[in-house]
Amino acid sequence: MPLRRTAVAVLLCATAACGEDSAESSASASAATPDAAPGDAATNASIVRAGRWVGEAANGFKGDSILFTVSGDGRTVSDVEFRGHWRCEGYTKRVDVGHVPGAFTVAADGAFSEARREPYLLWTVDGKFTGADAASGTLRIEYDTECDTHELEWTAAPAS
Repeated sequence: MPLRRTAVAVLLCATAACGEDSAESSASASAATPDAAPGDAATNASIVRAGRWVGEAANGFKGDSILFTVSGDGRTVSDVEFRGHWRCEGYTKRVDVGHVPGAFTVAADGAFSEARREPYLLWTVDGKFTGADAASGTLRIEYDTECDTHELEWTAAPAS
């Protein structure tokens, strides 16, 4: 039996002896397993690759992109940028929208989500890490009542 499974078996025995029920023991064991698959009770934040991520944003225009940075501990997403098109009253415009203000906390399941407002811009970002090298979600940026990206679907991976 590999060392990793032995450690999990020992952890299961130790938690069972402490009076936890089997559901709690299973969750404890999964959380302690460093190579747990996404979707397990393990914290996805602990397996997400740190650094700059880049990806495509789909809203009907070629070349639209999303960029963001994942902290060294995998628990924070910051410097979210959108480079692409948005629709304004009567025309379409290419923009490089600056950084979404602040940082987003990555939940235990790998998800992050929040809306941020500055005087005339509203950013709505939803995402989820589906593995160490994959993330996807939605993004919307609204400028007052004049321009709007509408909801974009995006996918991203660590920059090479």
